[in-house]
Amino acid sequence: MPSPEANEQTRREWRELGFHYTRDDQAREWLIEGSSAGLECFSSCLRAFALEPSSQQRSEHEHYGPYMYLEVMSWPEADVNEHCIQGTPGDLLRLSGIVARCATSLVPGTAVNVTPEYAPASSYRLVLRAHPPGTDPASLDPQLSRSS
Repeated sequence: MPSPEANEQTRREWRELGFHYTRDDQAREWLIEGSSAGLECFSSCLRAFALEPSSQQRSEHEHYGPYMYLEVMSWPEADVNEHCIQGTPGDLLRLSGIVARCATSLVPGTAVNVTPEYAPASSYRLVLRAHPPGTDPASLDPQLSRSS
């Protein structure tokens, strides 16, 4: 079981990221969740990665969050799979826009699968779930709630 200090560090990292994510391999889904501000943080991560000059190169990637298994990668085609969310810088900017639009339009308690709009042939779904304003992304981590 992680120490209280490690749990507090993980909480801080979720808060710095601004949103929470999980990957469910059985459901074949990435879930990104948070308040509208948190979903906007995800949009900003996508935009920042896409605008990095290095992202023009194939297979450039960035890992996010305390557990570091959310990966965004530059790739010749848009896709969401068990490994990552990928696409060209232009694709990822387009996804950033989709996420930003959803961040302002989703009602707390609702979710939307954005994969059909982003990369319909993907093997995984990318689902955004809205939470009420002020939701602490660390509170969405079931591993922290079990160890509190």
